[in-house]
Formats: sequence, structure tokens, C-alpha cells
Amino acid sequence: MKLDNYEFYDVNTLVIGSGAAGLNSVIHFIEAGGNANQILLVTDQLGGGTSFNAGSDKQTYYKLSLGGDMPDDVYQMANTYCKGGSMHGDIALIESANSVREFMHLVSLGVPFPTNKYGEYIGYKTDNDPLQRASSVGPLTSKVMAQALLKRVKELEVKILDHIYCFKILDIDSRKLVIGLKIENLSQVIQPDQLDTLTQNIVVFLVDNIIAATGGSSCIYENSVYPESQWGSLGLLIDYGCETQNLTESQFGLASTDFRWNVSGTYQQAIPTYLSAGSNESIDSASEFLNNHFPSKSKLLDAIFLKGYQWPFNVERIKNYGSSLIDLLVFKETTEKRRKVFLDYTRNPQNLSITEIFKLIDIKHANYLKNSGIDGSEEYNSPIKRLKKINPKAYQLYLSHDIDLEKEPLVISLCIQHCNGGISGNIWWESSKSGVFVIGEANGSHGVHRPGGAALNSGQVGGLRASLKIVHNNYKIRKSVIPSIDSSKILKILSDYTGKISQILIKKTTISENPVQLLRAIKSRMAKYGSIKRAAEGLHSELDLLMKKIVMYFNEISLTSTSIGDILHALRVYDAFLTHVAYLESINLYLSENGGSRGCYLVEKSGKFLENTPRLNQYVVKTIWNGSEFSSHLENVRKIPRDSNWFEIIWKEYENGSWID
Repeated sequence: MKLDNYEFYDVNTLVIGSGAAGLNSVIHFIEAGGNANQILLVTDQLGGGTSFNAGSDKQTYYKLSLGGDMPDDVYQMANTYCKGGSMHGDIALIESANSVREFMHLVSLGVPFPTNKYGEYIGYKTDNDPLQRASSVGPLTSKVMAQALLKRVKELEVKILDHIYCFKILDIDSRKLVIGLKIENLSQVIQPDQLDTLTQNIVVFLVDNIIAATGGSSCIYENSVYPESQWGSLGLLIDYGCETQNLTESQFGLASTDFRWNVSGTYQQAIPTYLSAGSNESIDSASEFLNNHFPSKSKLLDAIFLKGYQWPFNVERIKNYGSSLIDLLVFKETTEKRRKVFLDYTRNPQNLSITEIFKLIDIKHANYLKNSGIDGSEEYNSPIKRLKKINPKAYQLYLSHDIDLEKEPLVISLCIQHCNGGISGNIWWESSKSGVFVIGEANGSHGVHRPGGAALNSGQVGGLRASLKIVHNNYKIRKSVIPSIDSSKILKILSDYTGKISQILIKKTTISENPVQLLRAIKSRMAKYGSIKRAAEGLHSELDLLMKKIVMYFNEISLTSTSIGDILHALRVYDAFLTHVAYLESINLYLSENGGSRGCYLVEKSGKFLENTPRLNQYVVKTIWNGSEFSSHLENVRKIPRDSNWFEIIWKEYENGSWID
């Protein structure tokens, strides 16, 4: 076998993933001085990830305040990030300080963030935001961002390889080998004895640097608002030995399920009616199940309204009839009682009139509605009329997916929406493996809480930082001469891994588990130990067995057919299996430290929910895979840096490049 038999690329920097974070890193690579032929972007489905397919009522970008008279500065914003707990202060400062740069970078690429006639970027208050730092271009902010970024990448003539799934990273001498599978023709069948055919479907990348922007691990949860096209590839990086951080922390929120979409913001501030029905019952028999759990109409209406900008589930907002009590009640209806829950926009809660609603709700909420053009007149006497007045795009979005909120209720559930943890990175978003930079949701930069829209900013800042480090510091970009490679070493590695894939092409009738069954078990296990209600007992005893199953995965897995589609599914489930065990190992360490309920989850022990353990907010949970087992430890959070920032010194360091350490 010769290297020529494989599709082979030798490049300085490989970007894996084509969402807003990955695309932005490519642009900054060129802007920082790199050349288009020194960077390559590879993706399993261009336009298939979360950036192109997710949003909310008005999807938020979080940045430093750029309008109005409310005082703000980068240290205030960094403190907001750190207040959530378990977040490194230097990362918080970087994301704050670079938020304006990246926001304006998007503006320069044509993303139409709105300004007033004076040029101020007026903001609004979002989740966990003490000021009004949020901005938006509507329900599809990340899609508009990604489209603008993709347009610029194409203008820069950077090569994009689509329909390739990267499944293995290895070291070879001082460089890295990335192995991918071509997945354009999913129906193509590979016979077990036709390794030449398999070889033709393998793509090989020899690289100096990797920028991984593979998104969140959406596939390991039963109830998810991630687009169905989004799988995530955190396992690719875990398998390579990259250390993870804060996999204990995720974000759950109410979302529609027939069409996956967050029902935050205006979808709640319009004050819809929550209904519950048995799985075999019609909507006509549905009941307003929230009524029995709130002491007054006022408390109920306020909780629904607040669910708008207190959208993520938060254990601190359950007591005193807070907004997250709604999340918990929806969770119980759908998960424990196996009922269906709906949002009905055709009628007000308890058939109240608009006049009664204005009398009952908090004055701040009434003023919000009035400032948005809603008064107490009959014209706005239904949630759908209020929604269409405040945010017509939010209504149109569902209509574009054949759901008319004027005519039918919306099926909802409490869904996984975002992973706050991921791969651990330094201040340049470089992982514990040198030359591997992880950006976007795959990077674990967030703590227990994060402001709404912070993820979009973090992805853009991460792409900037990774590219600056690669281009300007100790990674010399090859401009002409390509160093010789030992092709025999590469061929030996490729032979080993094509052989590993060929193992799963042989049908093993004695093995009971296949990838479909394994994925079902993964989701069930995460529902028990990794959802908003987490069992404090029983996890430790499962982990040893799960680690052994990872090691034996390719020896024991069986396929129903040997198509490229089934091979891809088996590789993805291996990634998901490894990822979910990393999550469970991190959660297990947290529980072993007597960690209690916090952030997005309630820890349940002997039928009771454990109180928060505030001391653990001063740590991040670190987890690493060594090829045979996981290990975890706590690491102290780094404080927000407070440098002297003397201009002449900073100027000199910037000019000589020493500021990039």
C-alpha cells in the first residue's frame, strides 16, 4: 500500500468544524498574516451545525455595553462571568476585553446589529446579566453570523473540504496525523474483504496545528434542542488526550420539540398558557397544570414573564415560586408522568383579560410590555397578539416551519441547550496537548452560570486568540519548502486504523449490542446522572465497567450492515460513548466532594435534594483519558488579572510581539 492510495493533505493548520467559531478562526488566521494555502477547513456537513440551525426569540450576542448612560468596563463584565462560579478569571477578562473587537468584526462583515440614529448599539438585559449588554439581529443571529463569516472565508479562497468525518488524531514525530472518513455517499457498501475500497474512503491530514470547533455533545441526551444534524466530536479530542473542564455544567431550558427551538425571551414575555395532557389525550382535555403550584395568579404570571430572560433552568430560582419552578414542573409532567406539555398562544392563563393581567403582574413587567407597545386594550388580549406586536419575527419563524401559533399549541419539553464545559484551554484556547486549540462550544471556558449570548462571543474570541497564537508565536508557518515525511510511519498508522474499522465490518452475531442500542443506553444513563435531576448514588459502581467497554468497543461492536452510513454511526457512537463517560467521571468527582445542587441541576440523595456546596465554586473539575481509564481532580480557579497596564510598556510589548506568550 502506498500513501498515494489515500487522499492526503499536508498543511500547517487544520480547522475541524464549520460553524461561526471555526469560520472566524480561518478569517483571523489570514488577517494575522497567514496564507490561504497554509490553512484548511474540514467539516462533516457545511451548514449542518448549531450556528446555522439554532436560535431563540431574538438570539443574543453578549458584549461590553456600547450605548446608553449605564457605566460598564471590562473588569465589570469579567466579574459578571466569574460570579457564576467555577470560571477562570483570565479567560473571563479576555472574553470581556475582546468582545467589542469581535462584535465590530462581525459588523464589518455585514452582520446587521441594530443601532440608534446616533450609532449607539443599544442593548437589552439577558440571562444572568446585571446590565443591558445583549444585542441581536433576531431569532437567527448565529445563522446570520455564520453566513457572513462563510462568505468572507470563500472570498479569501480558503479550501473547504465537506462531508468528511474526522475520527482520530495521532502524533507522528513533531507533527499530528488526523484521519477522516468520506461520508458523502452514505449508502455505499464496504465489503469486509475489500480494504482497498475502504482506503479510498479515508482522508489523511498531516498538520502542525489543529483548531477544533466541533460544537457541543448534543447526541448524548434524550431531550435536546440542538439541531438533529449536530452531533459534536468532543470524543475525538478526549481520545487524543486533551484534558476536559467543567463537564459537570450544562444548560437546560424549555424548547419546542416538533421543531427544535428555544422558547425564551418574547415567547414567555407574551405570557402564554401552559397546558398538560396525557399522551393519548387530545388538546381539548388538557389542563392548566401550573395553577395548582402557585399561591396566586400574580405569582404565576410573574414567573411566566420572568421565564423570558431567566430562561435557563437554575436551582436558585425554584424557591419562592421563582421562574425555574416552571421548568421543574414541566420536567415532572413530561419525564416522570410521561404527559405532553404545550404552550398555547391563543388564550391567556386562567382566561384572564388583558386588563386583569396588567393589574396582577409586577409593575416592572407591565412597564416592559407598555414600552414594547402593549397596552391594556382588547387589541392585545391574547398571547399571540402580544407576541406578534413585540417580536413578529418570532412568530414568523415557527410559521416558516409549518407551525402556526395562531391556530395550534406548541409542544415543549425541558431540553439540553448548551454545554458550559468542554476541553480545557489556556489563555490562547490551546488545550493540554500542544498545538491543539479548541474553540466554540467544544471549549470549556464557561462556569456554572453564564450570561445569555456569552457563548457566541466566546466562540468568536476563541477563534481570534487561537489564530493569533498560531501565526505570531512559536509556530512557524512554512512558506515554501515542505519537509520530508516518513511515509512508512504514516502507512503503518493508517494500516492499524483501517484494520480497526475493518473489524466492525465483520458481523458478530454473538454480540448483542449495536451502535443504536449503545446510543440509547448512553442517553438513558445521562438522563439518570447528567440531567437536571442527578442521582447521587450508584454512579461510581458503573464507571469501571464503562471504561472497560470503551477499550473493547471496536472488538465487540456489531453492525446491521456495512454501509458508509453504518460505519459513520459506529464511529460517532464511539465518540459519544467516550464523551458521556468523561461527563459521568467529572460528575462523579463532584459528587465525591459532596457537591450539592447548583446551576442547572438538583442532586438527589435518599429522596432529598442536597443544598449547594459554595466552596466548590472556587474550583473547576478537570478530567483526562489516558487510553484505558479516566482520572479527575479539582483545580483552583485563576483570579481576574490586575496588571499595571502602563501604556509605554504595553506599547513596546505589542510592537515586539512579546505580548503573545
